[in-house]
Amino acid sequence: MKAIRMLIAFAAHMEFILYQMDVKSALLNGYLKEEVLVKQHPGFEMYVDDIIFGATNEAMCKEFAEIMGNEIEMSMMGELNFFLGQQIKQTPTRTMIHKQNISKNY
Repeated sequence: MKAIRMLIAFAAHMEFILYQMDVKSALLNGYLKEEVLVKQHPGFEMYVDDIIFGATNEAMCKEFAEIMGNEIEMSMMGELNFFLGQQIKQTPTRTMIHKQNISKNY
């Protein structure tokens, strides 16, 4: 989560908007020419579902999203506003991060 907060802070400092794309079946798409051996450490889980990206040039963001969508089955979700339990509000003058309070009443 620290890396995500650093990226959000950097984007706010550089005054660019972050976007989010949803990766559909990330591990099932793409072709490998080489044999790959993977060993997962006990207790470690890895799952790729969304990516966050941004640039100071909005046209570059649109082009990146189009290229990625053509290479891997992905869909553009728009501006980053919710990620890993954090609500992100991006405005021209500030970026705010709100931690969601997830609770159930029984």
